[in-house]
Amino acid sequence: MSVSKAFALFLQETPAHAEAWMQAVKSLDAASALDKKIEELAYIAVLAATGNNSGIPFHVLSAKSLGASRHEVLSG
Repeated sequence: MSVSKAFALFLQETPAHAEAWMQAVKSLDAASALDKKIEELAYIAVLAATGNNSGIPFHVLSAKSLGASRHEVLSG
């Protein structure tokens, strides 16, 4: 799955911080009681609401890979 140019730069330029970030994301993911598809739809909604558009394509692809329909993605 591809990531935004900004996130790719973060991964490349600050590998230690990127690793810490990914570990935090994995810990939060493991603690969640939500279905993974619902989590991805929530990420899309939050990213859209906050104007953080660079992460939307990644999370749309992730949601679709988890079975989200086009309607579910657009309705988030």
